[in-house]
Amino acid sequence: RPMGGDDKCGMAIAIELAKQLPEKIGLKILFTVQEEVGCIGVKHAIKEHKGFFEDCLYSLTADRRGGNDICVTTGGESNIVTRGYLADLAKYAILSGFLPTFAAGTSSDNFYIKQIVGNAINVSAGYYNPHMSTEYIQFNETLRTLTMLKNFILRHKVK
Repeated sequence: RPMGGDDKCGMAIAIELAKQLPEKIGLKILFTVQEEVGCIGVKHAIKEHKGFFEDCLYSLTADRRGGNDICVTTGGESNIVTRGYLADLAKYAILSGFLPTFAAGTSSDNFYIKQIVGNAINVSAGYYNPHMSTEYIQFNETLRTLTMLKNFILRHKVK
């Protein structure tokens, strides 16, 4: 089965961030598989490659339908442990034209990543009707998410 817009949008955002951000930022990118059938890829990454996450200050995931969601919880648990993290993300969202709606996420890779990293947010990537024949992308929303994440990464000061 070919990848849907959700996978393609998130991957495009991650690759563009890698191209646009300075190397000194220390960006790490994790691509996983089989999220929809039990988060198998992320569980494997955490179990077999835990060192990959050791120096990560936070995690930003672009794998949410729609154009304006910032998931503040996943599986009923908060995605934020550091004061100011969500406020900074919301500030750079608004400055980027991304008018945030704070949402509750269900099961996703983010649920497992936040157990290690602490601050682990999932944001909308501009796709709609995932895993359906009517799936589509709003490219301007994907670009807006890219801009928001880039601005946040460049300017957020970890406290």
